[in-house]
Amino acid sequence: MKKNLFITASSLTETIVAITIITICSLIGVIAYSAVLNSSPSPKEMDYEYAVEKLVSQAIRESNIQEGTEKFDGFTIHKKSIKEGDKGLYRVTFSVVGSRNHFQKEVMIYKRVE
Repeated sequence: MKKNLFITASSLTETIVAITIITICSLIGVIAYSAVLNSSPSPKEMDYEYAVEKLVSQAIRESNIQEGTEKFDGFTIHKKSIKEGDKGLYRVTFSVVGSRNHFQKEVMIYKRVE
């Protein structure tokens, strides 16, 4: 009986092509992943937005147009009010001043004229 001593295997060219395809796919995946990470807001920015939304909802609920300053850990929120006409409408601006970032939100609040 004669045994077949040859084992079929892939050539060096096929192996290099396969590794190249895997490398390109990995590169595309890493680029997409880093783009997703860079586009998401930092936890500090989320703290800014949450604190501003909380103050905005409180100001709207209570018709609070008084100017003031709120200090938080690492940032400060300044609140300014400007009267718009004589119908009781106010433009209230919330400005966040942090170590490196600045964020601003404006809302219109109606306060009944007595």
